Amino acid sequence: MKNIIKISLLLLILQSFNYLYSQDCSDYYTKCKQPSKIFEKSGMSRGFKISQGDSSEINLNLYANRTYYISITGDEILGNIQLILLSAEGDIIYDNSVDEFKQFIVMTTEIATQLKLQIISQPEVYENQSKTKYCAGVYVAYTSNK
Repeated sequence: MKNIIKISLLLLILQSFNYLYSQDCSDYYTKCKQPSKIFEKSGMSRGFKISQGDSSEINLNLYANRTYYISITGDEILGNIQLILLSAEGDIIYDNSVDEFKQFIVMTTEIATQLKLQIISQPEVYENQSKTKYCAGVYVAYTSNK
């Protein structure tokens, strides 16, 4: 009986440590550079986990006659965050790596369209080879052009 109590207590302590050291990145998008007050936050905004040198892809459903503000950020250890905007056919529309890794873009849509947002961590130095995941976020906002 004493062994069962000891094992149960040990498992409880280990679970507590796991909880303390796990990251919740779901609201990380709130750390992105924010647009002016005329923009309304979109439900496409999100936080997520990414490893150094890895990528993540987000589908964007953009409506006609709107101006969109898209901003990205990530934990410093991730390095520069590359933002690539792709058409449904896979053509590159925008790549911030040719724009000094600018952390936001503003674009206008005349017709409804679906795009892909590819986010890639570009660290200068890989500090951890274990593929530890760190927080990143994308903030999407819009305003009507009517």
